[in-house]
Amino acid sequence: MVRSSTDIELLRRSQLLNSCLLVIGLLMAAAVIAGVGLGRGDWRLGDLTLLPALALLLGGGWLLAAYLFSRVRRYTVAGSLVIAFVLLALALAIYLLPGYTLALLPFACIPVALAALLLSRPAVYLATLATLGALAGAAALAGELPPPALALGLPPPGAALSAASGAVALGFLALILAPLRGELARLLGQLQHGEAAALAAADDRLAAELARDAAQADLEERERNFDTVLQHVSDGVIAINPAGKVVRANATARELWVEITGGDLIGQRFDQLRATLMGPTAPTQFVDIVELPRDEAAGGEGYTHVLLDRRERARLTRLRGELLSLLADEMRNPLTSMVTALEMTLGQNLPEGADRVLVGARRSGQRLLELVTTMLEINQLEHNPNALRRAPLPLRPILDAGIAQTTPLQHQGAVQVVVEYSGDGVVLIDGERVRRAFVHLLEHALRQSPPYSTVQVRTECQSDVMAVRISDQGPGLTPQQRELLFDQRVMPDERKAPALGLAFSKLVVETHGGRVMVESSGSHGSTYLFTLPLAPRDVL
Repeated sequence: MVRSSTDIELLRRSQLLNSCLLVIGLLMAAAVIAGVGLGRGDWRLGDLTLLPALALLLGGGWLLAAYLFSRVRRYTVAGSLVIAFVLLALALAIYLLPGYTLALLPFACIPVALAALLLSRPAVYLATLATLGALAGAAALAGELPPPALALGLPPPGAALSAASGAVALGFLALILAPLRGELARLLGQLQHGEAAALAAADDRLAAELARDAAQADLEERERNFDTVLQHVSDGVIAINPAGKVVRANATARELWVEITGGDLIGQRFDQLRATLMGPTAPTQFVDIVELPRDEAAGGEGYTHVLLDRRERARLTRLRGELLSLLADEMRNPLTSMVTALEMTLGQNLPEGADRVLVGARRSGQRLLELVTTMLEINQLEHNPNALRRAPLPLRPILDAGIAQTTPLQHQGAVQVVVEYSGDGVVLIDGERVRRAFVHLLEHALRQSPPYSTVQVRTECQSDVMAVRISDQGPGLTPQQRELLFDQRVMPDERKAPALGLAFSKLVVETHGGRVMVESSGSHGSTYLFTLPLAPRDVL
């Protein structure tokens, strides 16, 4: 199978050598037949004299050797043997037939043409010199040593014989050079095809370079935009090279490191950075390190870690808590005094109708005092969940107390509370805070209920939790209202529920390890479900 240009060249030489050997063999056979026929009138192999028989045997062996060398792909040696055979045959013909020298001279071009086809370019010059030497040597040998007389019956030399001999030589030369012309045409075609392929490759390379430059420019633009964004984010972002050192960092990361250590972040080892940021100091207790997915294409220069800086959020949360505590403390004492004064006044002799006004004022003051207390407890539980005073208690008495507390609201809205205790258990809870959380949920259900409807309170003891369901017959809640129901940052008119009470309920239940959920079809009724873990047996 042809696999390369070298294989093509070897195949061409092999075919040309086979053609030359075939033609020479046929010419030898024709010469023998012609010589015997001219000398005897008929021919038989036994009629050959010793010298022609030896010459025939030597020539056959010579050609056989050339054929064997070509079979083992030694084409240079085989070609040299063929050219040497042609030279010896030409010199022998000139020596034996000196009168026909002019007629044999055109055949002197054949060795040169064979050298051009079978061997290298220097071999053409060597073949030319060898041909001239063989012709001169044969002529000189014929002058010094007269050749034997051959009775071949050839026509006498003359212009006609020379012309015929020249025509035959030209024919052989044409047969030899025709493959060379085809080879030149093939090489020219390959050259033109190679030039066209080179031009196409150059165009493709130019297009690829332009596309690469455009992609590189786009990538650089994206990186600049990305870096610009990173310089303005509130968290730090750093890049770690394969050696474990910081090679890139945005402004937030640099400022954070300067604030903590006072040095430059670039060049710091990542293990040292992690140890510093994970330390117990105040500036680092609200800083976390998050690893980003590795980008192998970035060559180690891509951003690898985010420094989550929650210090500002913690500071704002602390300030909010301090403000709430300050406001609540400032409001609690005046409110307590006001409610106490109203209660004392109600026992005196007052004008007609004044009691009703004072009762409303006392109720509003008591409600405001409860809201202030709720604000304080929300702030306390957010900062210290261990503030709960837990004890193993049955849940049913706590729910009964909460239902009794909402009796005025039940009478006011003409709504009846129906209780179904299908299970009971001991829970490890802060009884007072759980009662207030239940009251806030129950009051919300009562406010959502139309007059002369019912609110159902049902308990269920599951595998490891106690579940409490509060179901009303109100208009229901939309998905957006359900999502914002327990968010204390949302105004009441945006969710149709008090802001602090439900937030307090959710915080108390979740701090106990339970969950609060709302189920509503959005058209008729809602169910408020909260769960509390049952007390472990070793606590009972």
